Amino acid sequence: MRSSLPGVRRPAALLAVALAALPLAGCGGSPSPAQQKRDDFLDRYAELDDQELARLCPSLFPSDYLARPKHYHYTRNKKSFHPTAQQKADARTAGCTSQGTKPKD
Repeated sequence: MRSSLPGVRRPAALLAVALAALPLAGCGGSPSPAQQKRDDFLDRYAELDDQELARLCPSLFPSDYLARPKHYHYTRNKKSFHPTAQQKADARTAGCTSQGTKPKD
């Protein structure tokens, strides 16, 4: 004769898994103010390619991004990009810094 305990264990185990996953349920919620500023900045300057964006906001890219085109699989732009004062101000407001991220070699 089977015991009724295995039937009780299954819902208890499912409940335990659901409770363990509850803290992760908040992922994907509303962005922080800093994330929202960065998102607005990237939307405003969506027409810039990666090289231009790396010159405007180096902190979004590895510090060696502009120096190693073969490593990052791009060809150098023939044109030179010089951010305007307004673009630089927008980048500072979005939290951009002149320090690139550490390369992951």
